[in-house]
Amino acid sequence: MLDYWIKANSGTIAGYNRKSKRNIMNDYNQNNGFQLIFEDDLVVYKGRNVLIHGDNGTGKSTCLYTLGGLLNPIEKHINFNFQKLDIPKSTKSYSSRKQIYPGNIYFLLQRQFLFLDLTVECCVKHTVEFITNQNFDPGKYNNLCNLLRFDTLKNTEVVKKISPGNKQKLLLIIAILIQPNVIFLDEPFNNLDWQTIEIILNNNFFEDNLPQDSSLLLISHKNDIPVLALDGWDEYEIYPNGDNRNKLKVKIQE
Repeated sequence: MLDYWIKANSGTIAGYNRKSKRNIMNDYNQNNGFQLIFEDDLVVYKGRNVLIHGDNGTGKSTCLYTLGGLLNPIEKHINFNFQKLDIPKSTKSYSSRKQIYPGNIYFLLQRQFLFLDLTVECCVKHTVEFITNQNFDPGKYNNLCNLLRFDTLKNTEVVKKISPGNKQKLLLIIAILIQPNVIFLDEPFNNLDWQTIEIILNNNFFEDNLPQDSSLLLISHKNDIPVLALDGWDEYEIYPNGDNRNKLKVKIQE
């Protein structure tokens, strides 16, 4: 059996209440309910990357939050590194959740916390040291800044003054420096210029800077052009199915 980081068996159901943003059980037929049904097994094998795509409102983010333990599934459970991932509803803080994950994972979401009043380098240093409890590596940080054409801003610019594109670069650098087993990426190419996207796609940006058996799980719009350039990823697609119940299936390669 191949080693995996994450596994959700077919029949898994993810969902939440659109008003409360909490898990729902049996109210998916009501206007404020939503369910996503896994019609196939979804497996993130160690050292392989997974792409999940679909149209707006089909449940991509719900899928990502469920696979990462931010939402418990309504039916069945998620396995992480061969252990059941079960986050108590009362567990809200990052530090307490971190003790439950049987591995090191990191979320790069569309609305991500940053220390806005710190300089870029101080923001990276404090974030990385807080999450990893290890010393910040300035050499690797400088290399990543140079690779992403971020070097002119890295020392003195305050985070709140940099552009959305540079904030996205900053988040990517933080994700790499944390060295997680799995990175969950929620539309990571948003706000990035094409030159930076080409650097990421054509220079093994993640592969060369993460541990050998690490994996990426990326969600994106169905026809996002940068995503179409990804090669060798395991693909899944979310299909609308009516009645607020969408389906996730293995993407058939054409």
